[in-house]
Amino acid sequence: MNPTLYAHSSRPGKDGVPPVLPQTYQQHIEEVRRMAIHYAKQVGIYSPQWQALLKNVAQLSGEFHDLGKLDELNQPILGSDGSGSGLPVNHVDAGIAYLTTLTPNMDYLFGSYVIHSHHCGLKSWDKIKQQKSKAFRDFQVKEDSPLPISPAERSNQFLSEYLRLHRQTISPLPVVLSGKSIDLQKTQLFLRMALSCLADADHGDTSRHYQRKPIEKDESITPLRPTERLQLIDQYVQNLSNKSEKSERNRLRSEIYQACRLANPEQQMYECDSPVGTGKTTAVMAHLLKVAEERNLRRIFVILPFTNIIQQSADEYRKSLLFAHESPEQVIGEHHHKADFESPDSRQLTYLWKTPIVVTTAVQFFETLASNRPAALRKLHQVPGSAIFIDEAHAALPVDLIPQAWKWIRQLQEEWGCHFVLGSGSLLRFWQQEEFTDSPVTLPSLIPDSVRKKSHAAEQQRIAFHTIKKPLSLSELLSRIINAPGPRLVIVNTVQSAAVIAQKLQKDHDVLHISTSLTPHDREKTVTEVKRRLNDENASQNWILVATSCIEAGVNFSFQSGFRERCSLTSFLQTAGRVNRDNDYENSVIWDFSLLKEDGITEHPEFQKSAEVLEYMFTNNMIDPDHATCAITKAVRLEAEKKLKRVESLRKAEKSLNFPEVKKLFKVIEADTRTVLIKEELKERLSRREYVSFQEIQNHSVQIWSDKIDQLALQEIPGHSELYFWTLAYDSFLGYMAGVLATQDFIQNGGAIL
Repeated sequence: MNPTLYAHSSRPGKDGVPPVLPQTYQQHIEEVRRMAIHYAKQVGIYSPQWQALLKNVAQLSGEFHDLGKLDELNQPILGSDGSGSGLPVNHVDAGIAYLTTLTPNMDYLFGSYVIHSHHCGLKSWDKIKQQKSKAFRDFQVKEDSPLPISPAERSNQFLSEYLRLHRQTISPLPVVLSGKSIDLQKTQLFLRMALSCLADADHGDTSRHYQRKPIEKDESITPLRPTERLQLIDQYVQNLSNKSEKSERNRLRSEIYQACRLANPEQQMYECDSPVGTGKTTAVMAHLLKVAEERNLRRIFVILPFTNIIQQSADEYRKSLLFAHESPEQVIGEHHHKADFESPDSRQLTYLWKTPIVVTTAVQFFETLASNRPAALRKLHQVPGSAIFIDEAHAALPVDLIPQAWKWIRQLQEEWGCHFVLGSGSLLRFWQQEEFTDSPVTLPSLIPDSVRKKSHAAEQQRIAFHTIKKPLSLSELLSRIINAPGPRLVIVNTVQSAAVIAQKLQKDHDVLHISTSLTPHDREKTVTEVKRRLNDENASQNWILVATSCIEAGVNFSFQSGFRERCSLTSFLQTAGRVNRDNDYENSVIWDFSLLKEDGITEHPEFQKSAEVLEYMFTNNMIDPDHATCAITKAVRLEAEKKLKRVESLRKAEKSLNFPEVKKLFKVIEADTRTVLIKEELKERLSRREYVSFQEIQNHSVQIWSDKIDQLALQEIPGHSELYFWTLAYDSFLGYMAGVLATQDFIQNGGAIL
């Protein structure tokens, strides 16, 4: 009688939680293969040129990714609780060894590459080519290895035995080779997509097993249903129009909605230049649904510049797009910040883009495209066949990352069935600028020129722009804020500066505070309170909101006075969109200012040049949206040597398939952060290995620089590597900055994350 073969070891019970039995090799391989093929087929519908090859690579890598686990030295560990050590034989090498024995073909070559990458990530293709026949194989004999030979030599010796055991349990599926001749320099997104299919299938099945969930042959993913949701949003907008007074601004909103709603869905990409308060959120969504209906797309992405606007946008969509019986979280997914976990004990906490409508940030979207890591890439295969709105596109990325991001946008459009709308109230048309693309293009506008001109003319009368030339001390800034007519909005460049100002003002004044030092849960509570005050005609006007740039774009706020620490023209104009948004006040002003770096005020290192450009623009009376392109181009040229170097380095790395270098260079935010949980109750549940959803993790956690983890003495949560718990003071006003500000040494040694 043949012994049972295993793929994953058991997990002992703890604190009343029953143990998890070992997972059989047959169960894991058949499920991973099935799901990898399923994901590849879903993608292939929207990518005819990659369809056959992707399906084959997914099938081959899914079936043979764990072949080496059948080694007689690995099986005893996998059949037990696995305690004490890892597997003595590298289990990845055997599948590669098998595929390389088959007839040379791109299907087998890429299958080997994906197997090679499913733990370590996509490596540089140039380095792999240098290894020639040893490509993807592991010929290294590690010092702590119990064997005197390398994993590759071990695989070569026992490959026939691995295959015999494999065929005893796994029924083969036919492989019809694609026979395609592929230009390697055009395979970057394909290889990321192939690893995505395998990683999601592998990580998903492993997490399912350890969570004791049964296999579900049909994924219970809510369909987009664009035709019905288009009817819902039409009715929602009509109801709003019926309730609103018949002002010129509301007539403009109606015109913009109809223009977006009726735009040609066969056009592959649009720009949408629309000022604040013109109903862009619902208008563009109506267009995306129309495109999805006409082209049978499966998903809609809304890409926002900041985490703070996600909740507001998601709430707006839930009001306008949900049927009565639907769960909001299963239709509108919110991806606030990094939640990609490599380790098996934390994989179930990874956020995946599986809802029909996904609201996320530019950081999450583009850094996923740039990644080489399985945990990050496992959600990438959800993107093909999507209608994608990049809101506030000018603020989505640092200017030196735009050229590569634009190439990915074009590839997703041309090769993976995606439709794009690039929008902003102060649009930088980077696709027309030689600084950003080798082939400038002109995109059609969603909004007719006549409507745009009317909306921009109304915008000019809304607010006055002023600057304070001399840098202010903290006390001078506080005095100006206090004496301005309320309600007042203050936006500064760092989390620490916002916390210092809010704490100072709180002693004698009514103050609210929003930054990424607060969990999404607490930020949303504050946003709700801000909206309540702004919408209550009987509420006091004598209050202040202190914030960071996370609320400068996309939030539906309308303050009487505004203050914006000098940053860039586009940031200044976006902040202006939160002042007198609906023309409710007379003589509204927004002030540009700079601060002396004293009394706990910190400087954002990335804003120096763009702040100089903004100062120049004020001096030359160029403060309006029409000059945004000029300002950004000028900023690029001021830093030409530094920025163009990274542009060129990124271009070369992507072209040569140097995936680790692309990931390293393509950092939207120059910070290596860790997820830090705030809520004690969730920590306790995780420690007891109870189920905690990824939504709960996101809503009650913050991101902290990795180099501050040790300095702050933060500890990993037991049984959940890569996930930490906050041990200093935290409150719903200052967030984790309550603990940081109380630690004077920490302030003096570098401040907090931006």
